[in-house]
Amino acid sequence: MQKEGKFKKNIEKIIQTKFKSKFTNNLLDNFYGAVQSFEILDDEKTILKSGKFIEALTKVLLEYTNQRIPDKRDFKPIRLLESFSRLSRDNYDDIIRITVPRLSIFIYDVASNRGGRHDPFEIGVNKVDASFLLEGITWILTELLRYSFNNSVTPEEAKFLVEFISKKRVRFFEEIGERVYINLPKKLFKKLSCKDVGVLILYYKYPKRLLEEDLFINFKNHGFKKDNITKSIQRLKSLVDENENGLLLRGNGRKEAEFILSKISESYES
Repeated sequence: MQKEGKFKKNIEKIIQTKFKSKFTNNLLDNFYGAVQSFEILDDEKTILKSGKFIEALTKVLLEYTNQRIPDKRDFKPIRLLESFSRLSRDNYDDIIRITVPRLSIFIYDVASNRGGRHDPFEIGVNKVDASFLLEGITWILTELLRYSFNNSVTPEEAKFLVEFISKKRVRFFEEIGERVYINLPKKLFKKLSCKDVGVLILYYKYPKRLLEEDLFINFKNHGFKKDNITKSIQRLKSLVDENENGLLLRGNGRKEAEFILSKISESYES
């Protein structure tokens, strides 16, 4: 398995073979910035970075279609994105003319009006916007990557790169090999039981299975003692499906994980 840094370099290289633009780096930087912001619960920055992603994308598409990029005062992404539908279908794929621009317009409209479209007494609206926008720019980047694939990329490599971009984004987590770390301030982590940590680790791994011995190691890495770990694994049995390939969190376990995560989010925001 390639390391994350190598994945990022390969994605950049492949996209630049099709979109030879100085703005592709800016596009990717804003995508990774939105992902990182989302994972550390910074919804405002996720929304901001998503909007910046669309601005960079607009410039990339303008250069790709041999159009002039307006100066800062006249740079209106929504108006420019709408113009791509007027390009000749004989010269440009619908991904460039229609599909990507349409979603980009909606994303940019949401990102540009964050806070303005919501009732001030609504709770958690930024979280909903951030989740939607991140899904949207992830889809766009995946489409750009697929559009850019050439014979230098094997089907297996292409699959890994698409999965790397589109993998499920779960907050608070870091994975190194089979080791999953829950990165929370000490005060918040102390509120989690050993079983809670197990539920969250299995939720992060879903839909993949995790061997019980690997789960045991993950518990130890979070500072839990053997007796506590053994009891917690037994308590998890009602929440998992188990076979020779390991433990898979069931629907009731995923609901419990989402409840735990919602409580963590409330603690972060309070």
